[in-house]
Amino acid sequence: MAEHSSKGYKEVPVRNSEESTIAEEEKEALFLGYRRRQTLYGEPLNPEAEKAWDELMPVGRGFVNINNDTALPDQPGLDQSLPQQRAMISVFHQLHCIYMTREGYYAAREGNLDQVNAAHLMHCWDYLRQAVMCNADTTLEWLPAPPNDRGSTGWGYEHTCRDFDAISRWAEENRFKTTHGIH
Repeated sequence: MAEHSSKGYKEVPVRNSEESTIAEEEKEALFLGYRRRQTLYGEPLNPEAEKAWDELMPVGRGFVNINNDTALPDQPGLDQSLPQQRAMISVFHQLHCIYMTREGYYAAREGNLDQVNAAHLMHCWDYLRQAVMCNADTTLEWLPAPPNDRGSTGWGYEHTCRDFDAISRWAEENRFKTTHGIH
């Protein structure tokens, strides 16, 4: 199996690739937010929240070089005749789309509809829908006793997650851009 960077983490194949790997490991994560504590990511536009969103992206914004030194299966956009290909890691595309919907929401709320790229938002909503369905987190979120059993905030439940920090490190080590920020 080709190794791009392992740094001691469990290797998991990149989606749609039998040989390429991204170093990552699983870890437990407790989802915290709204009613337990507000995170910066849910706050209205302000410099501190914008900085937090920007820092979610590794240097290079998730655009990476992948060596075609192994027999990768046919994939849309892959040119197997090239020694190296460029790609974007989906999690960073997904975070960018979440941020764009956030930015669009606040622009619309302020009446600045000329700042809203509707085509980009429509792409993001469908892309995120498919990503959520693909990853299909099956963590059970327990409901309060009736009559308050209409839904869940999602906060306070432990999920098994991929190690986002390890993925970010791998993306930075294999980047082909030096851009910063989520947008």
